Amino acid sequence: MSSIIVANGPLLAPFSIAFECYGTRVGVSTNEATILDSLPAHLPVKSKLIDASDLENKFTLLTNEVARSQEGTDTYSLYDGECLVLSTGDLAVALKQLSRELDAVVALEASPWVFVHAGVVGWQAGAIVIPGRSMTGKTSLVAALVKAGATYYSDEYAVFDRQGYVHAFPKPLHFRTGQRGEPEKISAEQLGGRIGTTALPVTLLVSTCYEAQARWRPELIEPGQAVLRLFDNTVDALRRPEGAIEIFARAVSGCVAISGPRPSSEQVAPLLLALCDRIHHDTSAEGSKLQGGLDLDSLSLSTPNEWRSP
Repeated sequence: MSSIIVANGPLLAPFSIAFECYGTRVGVSTNEATILDSLPAHLPVKSKLIDASDLENKFTLLTNEVARSQEGTDTYSLYDGECLVLSTGDLAVALKQLSRELDAVVALEASPWVFVHAGVVGWQAGAIVIPGRSMTGKTSLVAALVKAGATYYSDEYAVFDRQGYVHAFPKPLHFRTGQRGEPEKISAEQLGGRIGTTALPVTLLVSTCYEAQARWRPELIEPGQAVLRLFDNTVDALRRPEGAIEIFARAVSGCVAISGPRPSSEQVAPLLLALCDRIHHDTSAEGSKLQGGLDLDSLSLSTPNEWRSP
């Protein structure tokens, strides 16, 4: 136990950096100067380096010198505070895990922002938000939307401010490839897209998952249900539920929300963008938004030839 307690000690980890991201302040220390040089590339997006020593969130990545002398190879140990997270002989694996841990602590501790597991793109000065955990197909749908011309915001987190606007968390998209599902990072630029820089109101919330045999028959859902879909995917839902619900209520008050399984992303993406175009046109024509989104009858989501996939 003593080896864990002293893991964060200044003598064992004399090299350190600190950063702030969405109000969360985090420190990372190491006992290798070469590792310190690698750390900035693994910080969360939109991180800013700061000068700080007294931080609540601290991570340490150590090289085990004993293992090096006995076996001729390094063992890398990653700590969250005093708790051992990972021990591996592969520095790339340790840095990848550190990146995950840093993203997670920012998503959990960020204030006053609320992080939701979701894909996000921008279109017509509004956001399309696709809440969902891993393995629901949101990354492929986000990629298809970006290829179709939408602006990339995130394939991992939707970041909501107090007004219910969505901010970008533009990490590279993570695709699972190969038989083992190894992640492959692809940037928005590689898809021919661009990254969003301004906060957007939510135009369309899409609660969906990929099903190979699905037909595109989305149903409109009420604002209360839309709030629940966001809340179910919120990183910090249990610690501040009232605040999150208030933010989500503002976010969905002027949007259209739909739900239902979907076929391929390539089929659905242009239909979602066309729907956003209609929403934008209808709000401009009507001059105001209703509590449930728009005049739902005008959207004709149930029209077979227009909104249902063949």
